[in-house]
Amino acid sequence: MDTEQREKQNMYPYNLLIAIRGMADREIPEVLTEDHLAGLEYVLSTLEYREKEILLQRYRDGFMRTEIAEVYGIMPERVRQIENKACRKLQPLAKWNYIAYGVAGYMKRIATSEYNRGYSVGYSEGYSDGKVDGAAGITKPYASDEVLSRPIESLNLSTRAHSCLRMAQCKRIGDVVRLTDERISTMRQLGKMSANEIAQAIRALDIQQSAWDKYLL
Repeated sequence: MDTEQREKQNMYPYNLLIAIRGMADREIPEVLTEDHLAGLEYVLSTLEYREKEILLQRYRDGFMRTEIAEVYGIMPERVRQIENKACRKLQPLAKWNYIAYGVAGYMKRIATSEYNRGYSVGYSEGYSDGKVDGAAGITKPYASDEVLSRPIESLNLSTRAHSCLRMAQCKRIGDVVRLTDERISTMRQLGKMSANEIAQAIRALDIQQSAWDKYLL
């Protein structure tokens, strides 16, 4: 390993990525683009506040564990434990891929995979749902099976809006469209701007008369 590579490994965010990777078989991108950094910021946002701050203080700001311990009024060993726990939380492939491919890059990969899978099952699921809803007198906004089977990544939402849908267990556009107003109103971290963003994305697909219509600004 040459001097330039050693220096690179000691610089943020490469030093943090090395810590997160640990002994796992994870490849760190040679060049970190803005999209890669957006992916890192996203996965850091999934941590508890103190976990994220301690990682940033350690690897971005270069604080010693003893210095961080004084800030939080805890022992340095406790800082080490929190640091290690936070790194382990970010190690699973589902989160690491946001760093490896970036937010847009990973969503594109998911979209391709989910589209292929969703298209194959979308028709049969839609047909089954339609029979049940029809018998109950339930009508739903029209959309083709092809559209409803697309992954939510195809909506090209912001990280916050995308996360809200993920937390609501939405994987495909059909899941989003079928949400009731009551369910939407209780979605975690869904503010007016994120709700409008999702509503606009749904309307852009020419899907109308869904519960999202009231969230259009």
